[in-house]
Amino acid sequence: MSSANFALFTDEDTELTESIRTVYSHFDHKKFSSNRVSTAKYNIFTFIPKNLYEQFQQLANVYFLIIAVMQTIPEISISEGKPVIILPLAFVVILTALKDAVEDFKRKRSDDLQNNQTVEVVFSGGHLVNKRWKDLKVGDIVMVREDQFFPADLLILNASH
Repeated sequence: MSSANFALFTDEDTELTESIRTVYSHFDHKKFSSNRVSTAKYNIFTFIPKNLYEQFQQLANVYFLIIAVMQTIPEISISEGKPVIILPLAFVVILTALKDAVEDFKRKRSDDLQNNQTVEVVFSGGHLVNKRWKDLKVGDIVMVREDQFFPADLLILNASH
């Protein structure tokens, strides 16, 4: 953990006074989660199982799956043991999976744009270094300029407006 002294200016009775505060930054980061934004629901390994699980939470899909299984029993089936209902069910499930994949890809692309935006981080000595939002850590001191978006919950140390 390092510390830095920052001069904070306050306006009291039209007289500019200076106060020095010690701000501790760069904590042990292992205790805290990263600042990375992730709104995507799936990854390459979990897409098929999670998507099928979500789709068969819908009662209509379960109903048509049960009908398809029952159609494989020739004694009770009017389709001679052929599950003909499986084609429309598969079409709906595949179409929904494709739609979910496209939406999740868009979410991942948006996350990447957000995570790779840069912000100025103040280090001891007062020098500024550009960092990507996803690389910010707890205790980093961030310089936020007017009308600039900022990447995380911040504690305001000083403001000019």
